[in-house]
Amino acid sequence: MWSDWQPVNLPGAITGPPPPSTISAPSGDYELIWGDLHCHSYYSPDAEGEPLELLLYARDRGGLDFCCIIDNDYYPHIVLSDSALDYLYAVAQSFDESNMAAFWGYEYTYHEPHEGGRPKNHRAVVCYERDQPLARRTDASGAEARAFVRTMRGSATLWHPHHEEWALWGCEEEENAEVVAGWGDYMQWTDVCQRHLAAGHRFGLTGASDNHRICPGMGGAVTGLFVRSRSREHVVEALKARRCFATTGCRLLLDFRVDDHLQGEVVEVSGTPRLRLSVRSATEIEHVRVLRNEQPIACFSVDTGEIDWYHADETAEPGEHVYRAEVRLRREVKQFPHNIAQAAGAMAYSSPIWVTVGGG
Repeated sequence: MWSDWQPVNLPGAITGPPPPSTISAPSGDYELIWGDLHCHSYYSPDAEGEPLELLLYARDRGGLDFCCIIDNDYYPHIVLSDSALDYLYAVAQSFDESNMAAFWGYEYTYHEPHEGGRPKNHRAVVCYERDQPLARRTDASGAEARAFVRTMRGSATLWHPHHEEWALWGCEEEENAEVVAGWGDYMQWTDVCQRHLAAGHRFGLTGASDNHRICPGMGGAVTGLFVRSRSREHVVEALKARRCFATTGCRLLLDFRVDDHLQGEVVEVSGTPRLRLSVRSATEIEHVRVLRNEQPIACFSVDTGEIDWYHADETAEPGEHVYRAEVRLRREVKQFPHNIAQAAGAMAYSSPIWVTVGGG
């Protein structure tokens, strides 16, 4: 039963961005930045906030370095208009990239039947250039998935599947999937991500609030991204390279590698894969899992906020393997209804690394 709003004290660590973190790899030097690529404005009928208001909050209160306002292209009897999309683009372009890289887009609100759950196959469509086709669900060019793919393939867009169930369409625009959101931690709720990885799909893991309130950056999920610079161009480059990890709102350095190759990469090794996991967190780490082919090969507890873990995986047989890491922080987690979420949760998930082990 509703018992009126109650005051809560939010941890001070989430009132602003963490200190900048940089890493070095054979491919270059990278800065860790934070973003949310799935925030709704009042152009979605059940959401709040004017687009400019949301982006200003994202930058000045949410501590984000990149953000995208997207709205549903379809609700019953309501269609996202051309003028609304033009406005979302204009607002995003008004932001200085050095302060926050802002993007525009829409949610392709497609419902596709599947077994065992609600019929959903939505895409958060992030646009990074102005002149390109747009296929909304209400357009003939987007009335079904095949039409959407036919229209949008090769465009300057990224498509992030999300919710509890989705199916990839085999397009390069699907480099990443949204696996945690303000609605919940899909990595814990469902096995949709794990099933797709086991089936051989390659995609990075991102967090996005899917926020329907006026609090981008504090909506219960964010993406950590390793970039060459903070420009829109390099944010897109890093997303396409899958140099990202998903968290339930917590901000920490999560640097997972195999033979010094960063998360998201496809690697060939001639001998034993050598794994490295470095974590830096202002909150103590409670537990770590490292998985190969979705089976844990290392599980251990930690009582500090920093770890540097090394492991030679001598049991890896010849062939392709998928490695990833999960980190849980020592933090109380509360559940709230609908799209209201704890600003900083406890979980972080690295993007996978695909490793082919030679037989020699």
